[in-house]
Amino acid sequence: MAALETLQAWLADAEAAYQAISLGKKAETIEVDGKRITYSKVDVLQLSAYIARLKREIAAGSASQCTSRQIYVRN
Repeated sequence: MAALETLQAWLADAEAAYQAISLGKKAETIEVDGKRITYSKVDVLQLSAYIARLKREIAAGSASQCTSRQIYVRN
């Protein structure tokens, strides 16, 4: 899995591409891990699935970075 900051940057790019396509632009190109990917109106479902996957990975990465502490209660 990529670093959390990288995943968040990819998510921002993907969401911007989704917004541009939704507003009627023909195609939008994003760069992921050194590869250029172009999405068009036809690919909006694929782009939506990619966004959902990134959000899941970010959530999993955020959860693994959380620390827990024990709470002691005295009577």
